[in-house]
Amino acid sequence: MKRQPPREEQQQQQQQQQQQQQKGNEVQSLVSSMLNHESEEHIREDIQKEAEEIKGNDNEEENKSEDSSSEKEEGE
Repeated sequence: MKRQPPREEQQQQQQQQQQQQQKGNEVQSLVSSMLNHESEEHIREDIQKEAEEIKGNDNEEENKSEDSSSEKEEGE
């Protein structure tokens, strides 16, 4: 049988466990908030890249249609 530690020791151990758990929770919430912020930034960057690509594609299509219409005029 284990000897039961005195009440004071038990209280100290409980306090230490609570403090460690609280630190762990703080770290965990800090890390998750950092990850959320980072992923938000990545999403914004991705959206911006896609928007630029779409604009680029629109410009290319406009250039192609202008080229083909100018070629037709020259051929006539």
